[in-house]
This record gives sequence, C-alpha cells and structure tokens, in this order.
Amino acid sequence: MEAPPERGNSDFTYPPRSYAAYSSLRAPGITLQCTPMASRPDPQALASVADLRRATRALVDAFDGYPLTEWVVLRDERHSTRLETYVREMVDIATPGGHGLIDAQGRAAALWMPWDRPEPGVSAVLRRLPLIPKITGWRRLPSRLRGLATLSTDHPPEPHAYLSMLGVRKEDQRSGIGTALLRAGLARSDAAGVGAFLHTSNPDAIPFYARHGFEIRGEALRLPDGPEIWRLWRAPAASSTPL
Repeated sequence: MEAPPERGNSDFTYPPRSYAAYSSLRAPGITLQCTPMASRPDPQALASVADLRRATRALVDAFDGYPLTEWVVLRDERHSTRLETYVREMVDIATPGGHGLIDAQGRAAALWMPWDRPEPGVSAVLRRLPLIPKITGWRRLPSRLRGLATLSTDHPPEPHAYLSMLGVRKEDQRSGIGTALLRAGLARSDAAGVGAFLHTSNPDAIPFYARHGFEIRGEALRLPDGPEIWRLWRAPAASSTPL
C-alpha cells in the first residue's frame, strides 16, 4: 500500500482529541454512547470495547443475509457461530485507533477507523489465521483472503474516517437509530476536517447514505465469485465543533 499523503495541517487528528463532548449523544428517543478503542495486549481484555461487545448480537442479526457477509461467511449448520466470529473479528480489527458508537440499548453499533491507521503487523495477522477458516471454510479460504485484501487496500488518498460497519438489529431498522449513529460519526469526521468513506454491497443502502451526503466514487468492485462493492465518499462538511 502506498504511504498516506502528507497532512496539510500538523494539528490534524482523528478521532478528535477530546471525547468529552461526545460521550453521550442524543437524538429523539435515542441515546448514543461513544467508546474510544485502544490497543489491548489480551484480546479477552475488552475494557474499552465492552459496550461494543454488548451490541455484537445486534450486528450479527443486522449482517445476516448481507451480500458481502454471505460471501465471506460459510453458510452451513455452524453459520451462526461463524457469523458471530466474523463480527467479533471486525470489532477487533477496528483497533487500534478507531472508535465505536452504540445506542444505549445495544440495538445497533457503528465501527469507525482512521484513514492513516497502520496496517496490522505480521504477528497480528498470524494470530488471526487460525480463525479465518472458521469463518470462510477451508475450500473458499484463498478467494476470500484475496477479496478481503483487495477491500483493505481500496481507499481514497484523501484523509478520511472509514465506516467499517454500521448495523441495526432487523426489528429496529427504520426507527432512526442508524441515522442517529451515522450522524454522530459524521460529526466526528467533520470536526476533524476529514472525509468519510465506506464500502457497501447492498445497493438498497446507497440512497440512505446519499441522504447524508455520500456519493458513489468510481466503478463498483467485483469480488471473486462475489457481490459488487460500491465505494461511497463524503467530503468533510464545515463544522463549528471544537476538536
């Protein structure tokens, strides 16, 4: 991967330096919580991501049937276990340096990563290798690794926050929770003066993101024997929120 471009502002930081103003975010009938995510030596020591772990079931429910998830996670008699392993890995990959948002009832969660986060080290990749076949199955492992590697390097050159996951429990969808989570995350990237970027394999989600300022960037990707992936970009909006 190419090195990130030079930062135009030496004071650039993402997430914003202070989480104090964001620790509790409110929308009509919805309370959101912000969880900064720091590195941890023990994957079982989840002090800073405990709230996100509480929302794991919501993410599992939200992404069951999602085109990219269907391509990654083998659907067999152990599918629910494989899917939960995948979601937990997504939470883990969002560290270090990212942040998460959940609603107070654990019905939804969003995972954001900074644009200039370092690639996982060799030791981190090796630690995950035993888990990957448990998600994909052995026969599909090579093609899934190639596709996921493509996605991991498919980022725009501009500074941005990456929305790696936004999921709402199916029974709570279209209730405004996803909108509240997205707006809260975009408030952070706007405050940091950076854009927002995401991949989606669900064409029905594109109008939702378009309402929040996202535009399709470039041609859709096609994963090996997999779904089309659209790149969505949102330029930073002017923000009066202090960092």
